Formats: sequence, structure tokens, C-alpha cells
Amino acid sequence: MISALLSKRPGRPKSPEKRAAIVTAAGELILQAGFQHATMDAVAAEAGVSKQTVYSHFGSKDELLRACVNNKMRDHQVLPDDLPVATDARTALTEVAARMVELLQDPEVIAMMRVMIGELGQPDISRTFLAEGPDQAVEFIAELLLKLERHGEITVQDARDAAQVFTALVRGHFVLRALLGDPVDMSADERRRHVTATVDRFMKLCEAGLC
Repeated sequence: MISALLSKRPGRPKSPEKRAAIVTAAGELILQAGFQHATMDAVAAEAGVSKQTVYSHFGSKDELLRACVNNKMRDHQVLPDDLPVATDARTALTEVAARMVELLQDPEVIAMMRVMIGELGQPDISRTFLAEGPDQAVEFIAELLLKLERHGEITVQDARDAAQVFTALVRGHFVLRALLGDPVDMSADERRRHVTATVDRFMKLCEAGLC
């Protein structure tokens, strides 16, 4: 009887601190050595935990990559839970564009993009990165556009397509330059001008029925 009860006892709760350490270690190893070389053994050693602990939090390297990308998206508030409170279109879009510029100028984000380009022969890895990063950003903006449309602030033909247009305007040319090794460190004024121009262009497209 006692043994039966013991066998049903729940396992020890997972430590949030260890989980965070594992994700940090995985991110650092991926950026340093590439996804293929960031093995679960290496992640465990870097995080100072056992391999068993790594697997208790993450069942695979794919899950680890998802967590790394998701953490960065959360840091820059580009997830569905982070929709701006403002319902005025210009205010809300300006806030989101500013967050995205910060995200796309984050050196670790640029470095991760370079790693993913180097993993083009591994389509599963690319799909994971796209799903957790760029695609999730598009969904986030699409949700915002639908919210603004419900408040009569904007009209879009297709929210997801319009969100892709918006993200393309935000990226501009500076992301490509950064990927090619020419980092663009915009000043606060330059960021503000870029964000304002992005929102102006997007709203004009929407007013013309082109988004």
C-alpha cells in the first residue's frame, strides 16, 4: 500500500532558475558554435547541470531553440500577450515599430539570423526559427491590426498580409546590412525618424486600400 502511494507521488518541481540557466547556455553555445555543435551534453556542462536535468526541461534541441528564440521575442515584447494598450492606430503602430527596431538591432538576434542562414541544409531548424521568430512577429502585428480595425482605426484587406508589409517596412535596409557585417547602430533620433516614416507609409498604404 505504502509503495503504491509512493509510486504516485509527483516528481520534484522543475527549477525556474535551472531552466533559465539552460536556455542561456543553449543560446550562447548556438551563437558561438552553431546549432549542430550545441549538443545537449555541451549545454548541460555550460549550464552547470546534469544532462538528465536538461532533458527534464527540454525534450530535444528543437525545444531548446524554440525557448531561446521565444525568450528574445519576450524580452522585446513582440508576442501576442504584449499588444499595446493604445487603440489609436498611429500610437499603437509607432510603439510596435519601435520595439521591432530594437529587436532587429539586437546583436544576438543578428547573430542568430546568421547561424540560421548557415543551417539552410537543415530545413527543420529553419522552420523552428521562422515559427518562433519572424512568423510569430507577423501574427502579433496581425492581431494588433485586427484590434485596431475593430476600433474603427484602420482598414486592412488581409491582416496577415498587411502585417508582413508592416514588418518589411520596419526592416528597411538596415537588417540586410547588419547580416552582411555592417552593423547599423541608429541613434535615438534616427530610430525615431525611421519608425515615424514606417508608420506614415503603412497608414498611407492602408488608406489607399493597398494593405
